[in-house]
Amino acid sequence: MTEFKAIVLLILISATTVYADANRYRPMAESMFDMMDAFSTAYQNRQGHRETSSSAWPGVSSGWAQTPSQWGNSLPMSPGGPQWWMYGSQMFPGSGWNSYLPGPYAPGFPTGQMWPSPAAVPYVTQSSPLNGAWLGQTGERLLIRDGRFHLSRYTRGSREGYLRILDSSRVLLTPSSGGNAVAYEYAIKDDRLVLRDPQLNLLLFRRAEGR
Repeated sequence: MTEFKAIVLLILISATTVYADANRYRPMAESMFDMMDAFSTAYQNRQGHRETSSSAWPGVSSGWAQTPSQWGNSLPMSPGGPQWWMYGSQMFPGSGWNSYLPGPYAPGFPTGQMWPSPAAVPYVTQSSPLNGAWLGQTGERLLIRDGRFHLSRYTRGSREGYLRILDSSRVLLTPSSGGNAVAYEYAIKDDRLVLRDPQLNLLLFRRAEGR
């Protein structure tokens, strides 16, 4: 009888351990999006009402990136700038903002226009989920195609360079200006993209309509 109880206890302990490990090592994407939802809810509660704007990130404003970004002061990824919906037609296809994208992303523009000098870095292919146009929660425009990126913000300049996917949760961005490469954690869910820099700041994007 004692041996039977010991076996039952061992099974229960093993099951508990497996369950704990599964929770501890949840996919990074789910953890990050849970964090986003939690911050959004907390902000809404603090404000006493839910946001009704057209933002794809309701209730999220300050607190996401309080420290300077890796891109320098000319292109801070911190709250305070105009929101993406304030740009009106400039932010949508056909208005010219997507002219940074070569080929089929920018009809009427020469292939490769405004991209860095050609280089053999086919890190991202057309099938990559990162490809396309993304609108930042704090005013950024991030355009990605075939291992290249172009990041800009209203009246605050732009950055461009090369993008390399390191694994399923990390991406390396290298400015073409010769600056230091920066590795970001990333996750995609329901046409939303979140990047987390080495300082643990979260950078939020939604996929542009029609992309």
